[in-house]
Amino acid sequence: MRTKAIIPDHEFKLGMRQVVSSVAIVTSRVGRIRNGLTATAVCSVSAEPPTVLACINRNASAEAIIAESGNFAINFLTEDQHNIARLFSKSKLDADQRFGEGVWLSMVTGSPILDGAAASFDCEVQERIPAASHHIISDGL
Repeated sequence: MRTKAIIPDHEFKLGMRQVVSSVAIVTSRVGRIRNGLTATAVCSVSAEPPTVLACINRNASAEAIIAESGNFAINFLTEDQHNIARLFSKSKLDADQRFGEGVWLSMVTGSPILDGAAASFDCEVQERIPAASHHIISDGL
């Protein structure tokens, strides 16, 4: 019988960094407070009905805002928007610094939408499922 090998964290992260995937900014707003984060674990779930999901670290400052507001936006970035991805990936920056680049609009939920993104989706949380250090949040668009 073979047992599952446990891979060290640093080797897992190194391997996952080699996987090419889309980069998205997941944002949310509660009243005047907005925040967001760079996420690569974002995908479509279904076309019937249209459903997307994002995996959000429970320790991310934006996670509490998503939980409180019950909504979020997914902004898939273009190649030219790599600086915005870097801004939203830095935990030391406050929300005003993160939103300092690009033109940010609001749609129905109030979550920030990036003007000029490859695609943006305005979402309401339908499910919030614990998974290890993250929550999987999904929306039926």
